[in-house]
Formats: sequence, C-alpha cells, structure tokens
Amino acid sequence: MVNVLDISNRLFKKELVRKALQDERNSRLIVAVDWTKFKKDLETNKDRKLNAVLEIADWRSVKATERFVLVTTNPPDSLQTHDAVRAREIINEFSANMKKGGMKVDIC
Repeated sequence: MVNVLDISNRLFKKELVRKALQDERNSRLIVAVDWTKFKKDLETNKDRKLNAVLEIADWRSVKATERFVLVTTNPPDSLQTHDAVRAREIINEFSANMKKGGMKVDIC
C-alpha cells in the first residue's frame, strides 16, 4: 500500500513485481518492510488514503511464489498495542505461508 498521492512509487513497485513474476531466469525480489507497515491493510483503509500496489490476484501470486522474499522485523515483545498484535498475526500468516512453499520470510 502506498499513499494515494504517491503515484510514482506505486507504479515503480508494481513494475518491479510484474517483471519479477514474468522473469524466466527465476530472479528473486526482496520486499523489505518494518513491522509497522502491517497495521495498515485494505480493511483499515476506509478513509482511502492508501492505494494497493497490486491487484488481489497478483498479490496472491506473489505470496505463492518462493522466489519472493519478505524481510521484516517483529514488534518488541513488550509492546501489546492493537497494531503490534495485528502485525504479529500477519507476520505469522506469512511464516505459515512460507512453510507451504510460498514467499520466503526473514525476520530480523
């Protein structure tokens, strides 16, 4: 997700993913984000300040492809806010997806 006004960033990221999905040389694409980015998702974007970079079908392809790698951080263990709890849930979902052969996850 990117700010609705950040059109260049959205197009840049979308093109990177498109090229990686179509690359026959089996290239990797590393997506690096800190845990605070996981508090924002489509369900919480009711004010429409964010745009998704990918369509849902493309995002599912990315998550199902082990050539993609998510590098992220966990919230501090002592932090128990709604955002931290939600981020842990989403990161755990990515880890479970990886165990099924999907996108790799590396938690720093």
